[in-house]
Amino acid sequence: MPSVDPASVYCAVPTRGNVLSATVEQLDRLRDIHGFSRVQYMPGRLSVTDPRNRIVRDFLLSEKDWLWMVDDDVIPHSKVWQLFEHGKDIIGAPYFMVRPPVNVAIPCVLQWNEKLKTYAPWPKPFGRAGVEEVDAIGTGCLVIHRRVLEHPDLKPAFRLGVNAEGVMRMTEDVLFCGRAKEAGFKVWVDWDVHADHLPNGISLNSIHMGYEALYAAAEEKKGDPLLWTPK
Repeated sequence: MPSVDPASVYCAVPTRGNVLSATVEQLDRLRDIHGFSRVQYMPGRLSVTDPRNRIVRDFLLSEKDWLWMVDDDVIPHSKVWQLFEHGKDIIGAPYFMVRPPVNVAIPCVLQWNEKLKTYAPWPKPFGRAGVEEVDAIGTGCLVIHRRVLEHPDLKPAFRLGVNAEGVMRMTEDVLFCGRAKEAGFKVWVDWDVHADHLPNGISLNSIHMGYEALYAAAEEKKGDPLLWTPK
């Protein structure tokens, strides 16, 4: 894998004002290890697209090659540096979310459903490993190369997807991935560097690992975990 100069990395945290202390501590720890420059905390109390786009603006004014965004309630994995070493246009760490109708902790990694014209959770999310091309990924722990953000079709980089009535139909991170793919870039995930997501202080990583263990046990006992029910 190619070596990435820490001086070429611009790390930023978009926030509405409440940054998790564990996020700050982990980023400080990673900076001490890898030597990238100080973390830019970008506040914005309105739409999250505002601080994201101001981060992109400042990044493009810098001389750095890689933008690394970390949400204010996400804790990057200790191996997160390998995201840069893959050399991909856009690559993220899987972190976890809880969204209906799947009310369990699943990775914020999505697959396009052509029939329904919408995104759905990535299939079989348990026990995956390695680097894989995907259709969309959340921006909770995302690395983007400069060439992506310099593309004219990605200005502004982040915007909400709304319908004719102004009702939101797609979040800014998913829409960004879709627009980037239309511009000719690829989106990747590294399943080996799970980031933890702590909305309201609850570790979704721990919840996901519990379901993952249950899924593996069910598969071993019955072959098809979807048909297995505990006694």
